[in-house]
Amino acid sequence: MTPPGDGTAEDDYPTLVQHAVSGYVRGQAVFSLVMGFSAGVALWLFGVLGIFPAGRTFAVFFGVFYGLMELIPYLGPVLGAAPPILVALLQGDPLTALWLVLLFIGLQQIEGHIVAPMVFGHHLRINPLLVILALLVGGHLHGIPGALVALPLAAVARVTVLYLRRHLVLEPWGTPTAAALRTAAAADAIAPPAGKAARTGLAAATGPAVQATPVRRP
Repeated sequence: MTPPGDGTAEDDYPTLVQHAVSGYVRGQAVFSLVMGFSAGVALWLFGVLGIFPAGRTFAVFFGVFYGLMELIPYLGPVLGAAPPILVALLQGDPLTALWLVLLFIGLQQIEGHIVAPMVFGHHLRINPLLVILALLVGGHLHGIPGALVALPLAAVARVTVLYLRRHLVLEPWGTPTAAALRTAAAADAIAPPAGKAARTGLAAATGPAVQATPVRRP
């Protein structure tokens, strides 16, 4: 359905779509890595400071689990924060659990307003504000599945618009249609007076004609 390219990989629509989707996959991997690393470091600091002693021992496990859960939109941060909070509650320390809840709320705010727009905006070449808008629209329309496919679809839409802008040329307003031109040519071939009338009608339909002023030669 799309216009053909020039035969190169840089101008092949299916290849461009594949690159856009692979860019989303790379962005998701980087995003999960950054958030998992951040969670692990924060829990390790909590362990060093004595706020959450288990964090010093299990920081790597908690960080890896949190990064993997980031693959799931919306529910991922909640699921990733559950293990350390449950450990704190099982140890009978609700105050520590409260500190952990505040920690993960802060991480989610940084994730949604800074990390996600910057990472996906860079890998998908989309404005960070459009990244947030795509996630909101996808989640609003179809919940978690909609948020999961929102960014790949946005990347494909961007590639499609750029490709069509290179290969489609829209005719300006007032340009004679092909059918009108064929009618005028047929009228000229059959009867010159009729052809002249057809051209006059065509000119009146497309716009005012420019009259030539004869030039007297010496």
